[in-house]
Amino acid sequence: MNELPIIDVAPLVDGGVGAVRVARQIADACRDTGFFYVVGHGVDRALALRLEAASRGFFALELAEKLRIRMDLGGRAWRGYFPVGGELTSGIPDDKEGLYFGAELSTDDPRVVAGTPLHGCNLFPPRPDLGGPVLAWLDEMTRLIDTRFVIITHNPITMARMNRLFGVTMAERGVSQLVSVDLEGAVKIRDQAVA
Repeated sequence: MNELPIIDVAPLVDGGVGAVRVARQIADACRDTGFFYVVGHGVDRALALRLEAASRGFFALELAEKLRIRMDLGGRAWRGYFPVGGELTSGIPDDKEGLYFGAELSTDDPRVVAGTPLHGCNLFPPRPDLGGPVLAWLDEMTRLIDTRFVIITHNPITMARMNRLFGVTMAERGVSQLVSVDLEGAVKIRDQAVA
């Protein structure tokens, strides 16, 4: 396959006819390429572009700058930056770096006071302006969460020509993750695990 599938998720967002067809398309794309473009989600394109630009700006910073908002500073809220190899999947270091964000809660929020995991304040870098786009994106994802889909944004070129993927995922209500994946490194890790 030379191109990523483009999937119109409007039936999932609107609850209309075709939701089963869209679910099948997503399942097929996940099995065949592992990635896909999403259209029809209702999120303002300008917001997606602002978030992508801010993400690229952050991931282009020197490691020391990114580590100023490292995850261990986020505590039980599970917020902040992790470097390449900083996360494990099935005990194997991931070849990606990322940022975890969630619903912005004040320090006196009862869930924060109780130490509820995944609830707390976000850690934002002093530059670039990531807070505005991230919080706006979280609002949009919270509005759309019942669709349970992942939105991945990156340059409109095929995966065969890409070496790095920038994206945003929403695993659960109010918790998003910005990721930067080294695709060549990910393939090497996969191949080592299979061998």
